[in-house]
Amino acid sequence: MNHSINQARAPIALGRYHIQACPLRMPSGGYAPRVSIASGSGCSRTDRIVTFAGEFACALEAASYAEQQGRDWVQGSTRLQ
Repeated sequence: MNHSINQARAPIALGRYHIQACPLRMPSGGYAPRVSIASGSGCSRTDRIVTFAGEFACALEAASYAEQQGRDWVQGSTRLQ
């Protein structure tokens, strides 16, 4: 059974990265925070999808958390370059 929901938020562009929160509906009824971090285009496109531990009561809370984690990752990644 696919517990994904269609409440993904619009992607946010940060430099060459696109961050999109896409919370995952859990069998318990809560939502796991999940984020997609994409970069590049065509056959050189990379898309990292990370699902975080923890569960939120609503999709919006899970999406907000995942989106912030994605932003933090991008900001940390770009500081290293």
